Amino acid sequence: MKLKKEQVLEFITEYSSDLIHDEFPKITTRFLSEKLKMQRTNISSILNQLVNEGKLVKYNGRPVLYQLADENTSGNGDVFEQLVGYDSSLKEAIASAKAAVLYPEGNPTILITAKHGSGVSHFAKTVFRFAQASGKLKTRAPWILWDCKTLFNDQDKFQEIFLGDHEKEGILKKASGGMLILENIDVVSERNLDWLLAFLRGEKIQGQDEWPWQKDYHCITIFSTMKETNEMMLNLLRGRMDFRISLPSLEERSIEERFLILQKFFKEEAKAMDRMIEVDTSILHALLLYEVTGDIKGLKNDIHTGCANSYVRSYNTGNKTIVLLMSDFPNYVRKGIMYYRSYKNEIDEMIKNGCKYTFYKNQMLRDNKTAKKDIYQSIDARKRDLERHALTEEEINMAVSNQLESEFEEYFKQLCERVDSIDTLNKMVSEKLISLTRKFLLKAAEQLSCEFSKEIFCGICLHVNSCLIKVSKKQRISNEEIARLLSKYPMHYELVKEFQVELGKEFNVKLNVDDLIFLLMFLLEAKKDVDESKVVTLIAMHGSHAASSIAAVVNVLSDDSKVQAFDMDLDKNVRIVYEELKEKIIKIDQGKGILLIYDMGSIHTMAESIAQETKIAIRCVEVPITLVGIAGSSKAAEMKTLDEVADYLQDNFSGLQYFRAKPMPEMKPEIEKNEEIIEQMMEESSQEESINEVFEYLGDQFPQFDIDLMKNYLLVIIGQIEHEMNLVLGEDKKIGLIIHIVCLINKLQQQHTPSVNFMAYSVLGDFGDGRYGGLFEKMKTFLKPLEETFDVMIQDNEIATIISIIRK
Repeated sequence: MKLKKEQVLEFITEYSSDLIHDEFPKITTRFLSEKLKMQRTNISSILNQLVNEGKLVKYNGRPVLYQLADENTSGNGDVFEQLVGYDSSLKEAIASAKAAVLYPEGNPTILITAKHGSGVSHFAKTVFRFAQASGKLKTRAPWILWDCKTLFNDQDKFQEIFLGDHEKEGILKKASGGMLILENIDVVSERNLDWLLAFLRGEKIQGQDEWPWQKDYHCITIFSTMKETNEMMLNLLRGRMDFRISLPSLEERSIEERFLILQKFFKEEAKAMDRMIEVDTSILHALLLYEVTGDIKGLKNDIHTGCANSYVRSYNTGNKTIVLLMSDFPNYVRKGIMYYRSYKNEIDEMIKNGCKYTFYKNQMLRDNKTAKKDIYQSIDARKRDLERHALTEEEINMAVSNQLESEFEEYFKQLCERVDSIDTLNKMVSEKLISLTRKFLLKAAEQLSCEFSKEIFCGICLHVNSCLIKVSKKQRISNEEIARLLSKYPMHYELVKEFQVELGKEFNVKLNVDDLIFLLMFLLEAKKDVDESKVVTLIAMHGSHAASSIAAVVNVLSDDSKVQAFDMDLDKNVRIVYEELKEKIIKIDQGKGILLIYDMGSIHTMAESIAQETKIAIRCVEVPITLVGIAGSSKAAEMKTLDEVADYLQDNFSGLQYFRAKPMPEMKPEIEKNEEIIEQMMEESSQEESINEVFEYLGDQFPQFDIDLMKNYLLVIIGQIEHEMNLVLGEDKKIGLIIHIVCLINKLQQQHTPSVNFMAYSVLGDFGDGRYGGLFEKMKTFLKPLEETFDVMIQDNEIATIISIIRK
């Protein structure tokens, strides 16, 4: 006899499939109670169970409605939360997608730009499911995906394919009431694109018959193109679309997000094979850090290759668990372990070294199988495990070195657990060893200017005692790792060697090089105690990878290894960049402030605002490598000799005061003509050369501008600012204003939203109350001719930002 829950589900399934409809019907408890002759309270309980199991969808209201679930139904939940990065890297993209779907009128057109393989189709499918869940599209609405490359050389058939004929239904008709995804829209001719957009907007197309169904046509249309598409075509597409979305590449996502993506792919593979997949930490490190070809799709393919090879290798064993080896993956994947040391702190927060990670369906399990109480046994086990992966000796040594600190931390923790007091220690080791260790640490504390805890003292005693009992000549730590530690901590090593001599005299035993390295690492534990709370160094630079690359090198070469990086993506909305920098600073601050090393311009302005907003102390040091490069490139373009270029940079960029700001003569009380202002500005020969170089550079970067016209306007505005504020702007501020305003106008013309809240409202308040002679209103007047000439509108908070640059 069937259970009541089975009867209810069976009835709903049959009732839903029997009816002819666009979507599954919504059912009430009263209806089911009458049909199945059951009490409504029992029906309600069963329905809620089925909702929890994902078999039904519940719609709260009066009355409460239930609907048979299918793959596209999400009920009251947010389908976007299933995307990795929904609350971080995809946050802006998701907000734009929701706005496009929920917009009340018309047939919204959405442009998605992304690198090949970064998940456009998956994102579009999620937008489709959101449209269904929000009621904008029906449950069984059509989903049509079409690649425009199929007509790359046959543009004349475009309209025929999209409209169809008497015999065959066109793409537009098929997609009506649903979503149409057009991939690689950049290959479509401008004529065909304009025709398609006119149709979607319900416009009458001259010279063509009207279609009766056009006025009732409803469809969400997504156009996609690669970020590599030429700028002219991208600008053309951006200008014609209602909404624009840019998806981040895998390279632009955080390591935390990449780890979540790895987990998702491994769970999918485990589910497809109906096996448990066991993954070593070294493989996870490699997959997190290797250079992927093909973005997220390429990463997925490489994981699939590794899992497939492992599945075939273990096919005849009948084992429910398959163990992945590094050799199962393409050779280029293993190169990722080379970069582990640069990202060690970040990765170790997510992945515990020495563990086995097992994926099964929707679970990730962690098992610390390789943990040993003896660090030597732990390293030996680690090496044996790595040998199974068919790694070279060099790669094995690198992997062991990368995890040496983590192995030691576990070893140190276990030693501390064995001793709860000095009295306990006296029962475990000799009095003479305790005396020698105490003497050793007193000398070390004096020379290294630090204090050693009871735990470190006990740990050294137990470690040395173990070394004296089990003397080993086998070397486990690589020569390269030994050389690296000795070069970083020479004073520590000298102290350890002296301790070795004393131990040799007393116990007639010589410790091997591994023993000495571990003693050195015990000394470093005191350094960690001191460094618990300190000033954090943050390197921030314009560009996708500049800051990360420099920070990685610094972390490898320095004693600290905790320098942070922030890459300011030039393509990102400035408001988003500001929020990301603020979030980064809040996350890394340890209570003693941030030393921000940056390359130029707006980063400093952002930092000032973030310091006010968060109350975190931030000191900025400008290292203008980007401007140095611009200046060097400009001089080289003038056919200067190598010595002339180098001497110019040396003279103009010495120290951190890279612009030689000279005082300007007093301005006339009244400035009547723009030409007079320009003449006065250009009288300063030392400034003229640098400013001209900047305009030449900007002219190359923004060929769409009449740069000479732009120059005249900006120099006039700078003169007006100096006159109204009764000050002389240094050359660095002038150039900073010029670059900021030109970039701002460029972004406004591209219909980007560059404004960022640099405490704009407080600035507006300062200038609105007359404290600065009504400069804010005057600044709006100064900028008005520029706005009219270049057809843009500069918002109040951007004007506040310009004034902030002048004031700093």
